[in-house]
Amino acid sequence: MENYFRDDKKDEKNNDKNNDKKDEKNNDKNDKKDEKTNYNIFQEKQLEVADLLELLQGPCPIDGSIIIATTNKLDEMKVICPALFRPGRLTPIEIGHISWKYLQELSVYYFGQELSFTPCNITISTSEIIELANACKLFGLGDKFELFQNKLRELLHA
Repeated sequence: MENYFRDDKKDEKNNDKNNDKKDEKNNDKNDKKDEKTNYNIFQEKQLEVADLLELLQGPCPIDGSIIIATTNKLDEMKVICPALFRPGRLTPIEIGHISWKYLQELSVYYFGQELSFTPCNITISTSEIIELANACKLFGLGDKFELFQNKLRELLHA
């Protein structure tokens, strides 16, 4: 005897499975197509220092703009592209280490008290000091200020 009753739920499940497989195949094809058509311009050509010069004096005027650029290799940059440092382009400004006065202000800001060790020559970057203060404040156990002060003293060899 033939079964004249269809199981609609079973048919729906089979159709869903088949549609999912088709969608996966189409997505894979689209992904491969995107990989061929989308490319990163930085992979094609490495940006060079001379490109920065072109950006500064290129076809779109940027009069009245202030551009801030940072580097740890200023002397090398001056050798590689001296044109960047001609009058009216980039003016080097050296920002040295934090002073003892501002280190004390930083300590008061983070911990509410000044450092108690003897002032010394600061030889580490301000960003390192701030990272240390944040780490001590957020993750330090016990007296967070003492932890900061002791670690800072170690770093400064004070």
